[in-house]
Amino acid sequence: MRNTRGSRIPLVDQDLDLARGRGAVLKILVLGLGLGLGLIYTTLAIAAEPVYMGAKFCRTCHSSADNDRYHKWLESRHAQAFDALSGAEMTNTRCLSCHTTGHDQPIFEKSMRKDLRGVQCEACHGPGSDYKSMKVMKNPGLARKNGLWEVSRDVCLKCHK
Repeated sequence: MRNTRGSRIPLVDQDLDLARGRGAVLKILVLGLGLGLGLIYTTLAIAAEPVYMGAKFCRTCHSSADNDRYHKWLESRHAQAFDALSGAEMTNTRCLSCHTTGHDQPIFEKSMRKDLRGVQCEACHGPGSDYKSMKVMKNPGLARKNGLWEVSRDVCLKCHK
């Protein structure tokens, strides 16, 4: 890449782990623009891997008087799935893949693994970081475009074999 004077503009490709060791990678391009005496660097985020948030983030919008999906879920067997495990099963990856949400997947930096115990919203609807905003969720097509999974037989069969 060259600037208007014909000299090269540095382009640096870097990976940053924004999930603090949890596996989410954001691809960053650092572009140096030659202006007079020095360079000005700007960053451009290219793509981030979606991360699991936890049902506590879904609760904000899905616990209203006319649409209380959150509290209905709390009373369900799915919400209690982790509690159904016994001693050694609570650390067995094979068990945790179905009895927790997003096991071995990147999670939101403000969430903890214990926040994802049980079969939560994102176990069936996919990691919520890209579709969680009110603007996106009010538009079903946009929500699907941003990663919201349609609940289907195939989604259920991931655990219910």
